[in-house]
Amino acid sequence: MAHGIVIISIVSMSSSRIFQVLAGIALTVGIFVVSAHPAFAASYTWNGRTFNTLSEMTSYVEAYLVVWRDLHGGTAAAEATTTSATIKTLSQKKSDASVDISTGYARSIEDVRATVQGNLNLNREDYAFVWFEYSIYPSAGFAQTVKIEHTDENDDDFDARLLNLTPSTTYYYRAVAEDSLGRKSYGSIRSFTTAVQEENADAQIRASTYYATDVEDDRATLKGYISWRKTDYAYVWFRYGESEDGMDRHTAVLLLTPKDNRQVAQVIRGLRPDQTYYFRLVAQDALGARYYGKAKHLTTRVHVTDYVPDVTTENATDVTYYAALLHGTVDMNDSRNGKVFFLYGEDRAEVAAVATRYERYVRIREQGDKLQKLLVDVDLDRNKSYATYAFYIDPKTTYYYTIGVEYEDENGDDRIKLGYVRSLRTKQTPSQ
Repeated sequence: MAHGIVIISIVSMSSSRIFQVLAGIALTVGIFVVSAHPAFAASYTWNGRTFNTLSEMTSYVEAYLVVWRDLHGGTAAAEATTTSATIKTLSQKKSDASVDISTGYARSIEDVRATVQGNLNLNREDYAFVWFEYSIYPSAGFAQTVKIEHTDENDDDFDARLLNLTPSTTYYYRAVAEDSLGRKSYGSIRSFTTAVQEENADAQIRASTYYATDVEDDRATLKGYISWRKTDYAYVWFRYGESEDGMDRHTAVLLLTPKDNRQVAQVIRGLRPDQTYYFRLVAQDALGARYYGKAKHLTTRVHVTDYVPDVTTENATDVTYYAALLHGTVDMNDSRNGKVFFLYGEDRAEVAAVATRYERYVRIREQGDKLQKLLVDVDLDRNKSYATYAFYIDPKTTYYYTIGVEYEDENGDDRIKLGYVRSLRTKQTPSQ
């Protein structure tokens, strides 16, 4: 299906009809994807953007297609503006022309424009027409630049300037030549990614990148701040990477409202020791407009081998008459195969003494109300947070609890390490 025809036919449709049409397009050319986003219970994805409801997505699609039509549906200008009349399918084609053409690298890449290059070999032909085809999809649809006549008096190399591009977006392109008999030759498909547009006045939210804290050899905590304008909600995340123009990794996407804390903090893991990383906070408003905070950088520490896990006991939640939800985190550092468990009971001394009395989890002896144990993992290799319920506890009673891990030290000996022993008090029943 032609991408240009899609633009003209969809703009005036209702949201439900847009969804039906785009679903049909997905079966034909694969340019529309609806999927569940891992951060939310139900969400929709289109063209790399995620929406919480179908109405939000269709509203954005309407606006997007109108903009695309306005930018790419007009008359071709001398400096490679586009025409939607020649939308076709972008795929690697076999050449039957008498001329040879190759696609060169893109250069002078900015947020909304870039220059693409090609090379033509006329062989024995007197002339040929050359142009570029490009798209945001590697195999869906493309627009073309204006055709230029190329003769043996011209240099073999040629280029074209692409305008009105979208910031922080990957484009696919190739050079095309047509000989005197109308036969076409196609260069290979290459790609480039436009630069980030940091200041977006249209976005109804602002993002400020702060700094990094808790920087270790393989992780760090990134912090930022968002300022609300007129949007009811926003998606917020960090992008990061080993170069300022190569921040190709991102944290989990957070869905925030004006009622949430304006400060944002997310932990990134899997970093390399003694390596500089660049990062920035990104915020996207309800209409899909993004605002990018300024890039900052951090340098991870030099790695020091540490076989002792980090164990953190966190506050209990959902404390009722007869149950409580216990929380904790274990980071194995350089150890492997950890067994993770929770301890709880009415006797704080008995809970705390487990670390010195026992070296293996299976040997821990439960002692009724004084001490109970709950196994939650038998093979932990990295960092993980846990939450598990302690059931059948007494109402109106103080309990002490902690998270623990069994591990092997640098000598291969079994050890147990516990987190800080915290306390909670169950609620009293109505009869009490």
